[in-house]
Amino acid sequence: MHNLFNFDHQFVKYGEFHANKVNQAIHLIFVPLILWTAQVWFSNTPSFGSVGPLPINGNLIGTFIYAAYYISLWPLVGTMYLPILIGMSYSANNFNALTDLPLGLTPVAAASLLHVTSWVFQIMGHQVFEKRAPAFTKDPVQALVLAPLFVFLEGLFAIGLFPRTRARLDKKINEAVLRFRQSSKKSQ
Repeated sequence: MHNLFNFDHQFVKYGEFHANKVNQAIHLIFVPLILWTAQVWFSNTPSFGSVGPLPINGNLIGTFIYAAYYISLWPLVGTMYLPILIGMSYSANNFNALTDLPLGLTPVAAASLLHVTSWVFQIMGHQVFEKRAPAFTKDPVQALVLAPLFVFLEGLFAIGLFPRTRARLDKKINEAVLRFRQSSKKSQ
């Protein structure tokens, strides 16, 4: 718990479970979908007014809790991610209001189908490409709270932002992955 607000510690823990490029690509697609589908679910909660076009419901409250945590970890990146989180919240509310989805699905049923499919791909990515259990088996906070921020940050790294931070974290991640692989060989 004492490292919950230590950005480097949290990112390295995440990174050591996500060292394979194929698994990273899977996460880039499916982590945002997992978050968005949960936002759709929480759009079904009672509304207590609105802020502009956004109803104050479980979706918006959860979105701002995530954003506050992300901003506390790294203020610049958390703030950069905030408009995307709000946009996802807005679209989840709008999706939840749809009435003409294919196959007669309700928005919650469609979101649930996407959610389960996303988790299947996530788990497959870990089993097939990382050759290890998903991070949520060791630390559910990583999977349920931090993964969206870290996938966003991987995208920022991929376009060349924060190169010194990336180099520092990659070094720590590579050391952690090496330790894991060495301990795995010893236990075989």
